[in-house]
Amino acid sequence: MAPSYTLDNDPAWLQFRAWLEQKQFPFTSITLAHFTDTGRGMLATDTIKRGDMIIRVPKSLLLTRSGALRMWNKPKNASIKASIAAITTSEPVILALAIIQAKRQGSTSPLRPYIQVLPAHFSTVPLAHLSLTDPDRSHGLLAKLPADFRQLLQLQYERLVAGWQAAQRVWAIIAPQSPPLTPGEWKWAWLAVNTRCISLKTHSTGSNTASRHAVDTMAMAPMLDFLNHSNSTQVTTGFEPTLDAFVIRADHDIPKGQQAFINYGPHDNAAMLLEYGFTLPQNVYDSVALDESLLDNFFLSSYEPWSGPPGRALGWFHTWSTWCQTTLTNHGLWGDLTVKPGEISYRLVLTLLLLAQTPPIRRLPLTALSPGLRLLVGSRGGLSTTTTIPLDPIENETQLQAWLKSQERAWTAWRLSRMGDWVAPLRLVLDKCLVWLCKVEISRARDQLLQMRATHVNHTNLKLVY
Repeated sequence: MAPSYTLDNDPAWLQFRAWLEQKQFPFTSITLAHFTDTGRGMLATDTIKRGDMIIRVPKSLLLTRSGALRMWNKPKNASIKASIAAITTSEPVILALAIIQAKRQGSTSPLRPYIQVLPAHFSTVPLAHLSLTDPDRSHGLLAKLPADFRQLLQLQYERLVAGWQAAQRVWAIIAPQSPPLTPGEWKWAWLAVNTRCISLKTHSTGSNTASRHAVDTMAMAPMLDFLNHSNSTQVTTGFEPTLDAFVIRADHDIPKGQQAFINYGPHDNAAMLLEYGFTLPQNVYDSVALDESLLDNFFLSSYEPWSGPPGRALGWFHTWSTWCQTTLTNHGLWGDLTVKPGEISYRLVLTLLLLAQTPPIRRLPLTALSPGLRLLVGSRGGLSTTTTIPLDPIENETQLQAWLKSQERAWTAWRLSRMGDWVAPLRLVLDKCLVWLCKVEISRARDQLLQMRATHVNHTNLKLVY
């Protein structure tokens, strides 16, 4: 059953359409509507056939860096452009400043109808909750996130801060009589650009001369940015010189009354949340990455010291896991410790199995391991929890190489046959690991980032749902 919808009759949208008509925008068979499942999106008002245009945005309506620089360079003053270039050539910075300037100009701005239909906030994007004026608070929030998510958000935050620092200097050049930029409006404009811009790839939006080729690589595209994402949709996009416009064409028929989608690319839910502020309930590209600290906590989640002072086993196992990581790194096998829907990475399997081996310095009682790992190693010999792991110790490079080769052969055989005596217990181990990850790490992130959605795991097929 197709989701229900209502046509959008918001005054800002009607003014925006009237503005596009004045600009001789080539309307196609889509219009803005509110859908019960996705919110605001584009409705097909007539059947769009495969190969037909979903939308066409003329070059004159694309907001680009070169366009903004030309606007600021009136009357022509070469020194303004040179002064800006000496500070930054960043396209997101220039585009964000152009949007801020248009918003401040109000009714006098030629872009006002477009600015009015941009989102009022981006509270579902994690970056929106990091502070430009309180770095300690931001770093405190980052520290509570899972390692892989934290690293990506940290990079975003660094770009936001660097852009903010450059933008204040550029603003003093282009609007010397205006009040200084505020952190709030800068963050809003930065997110508006980074969540809604399109890639121009190698297409030039300037003249056809070689010196002008590929000057602009991104742009804000009015009307196009209302199109929502779907993994199941395939479209053809690009700047078409014969039409002098950026065009999106359908790769399949879109029936009348259905929502017209585009595809933002093969992103997992972490990337979707970071870049666009939403996630997909069924994302075939989704994954969870397990770093070394998660592995440490997982394997010793039910730690019971077997000898010596309290904490001795924990410290020893950390040393062992560090050795395992170093060893795998030296052999080019560390990293990509991921679980995807229905798929476990070979390197994660290898890491788990290597950690389960008897180390050269001490035989490890099963009581020191978590119940999930006991299932893995115990199933191979029908052991009680009081015995040691009956696996050959890895004491030198020769034994390590032999072990790695044997595991590679075992993995290849399992991939071909989908059978093996360790597959079932391994999935239980991974299930426990994922539950730990989601309950501990993601719940902390959820509590700190107000608009982030909680994460949970479908234990049946390892599909990860955000």
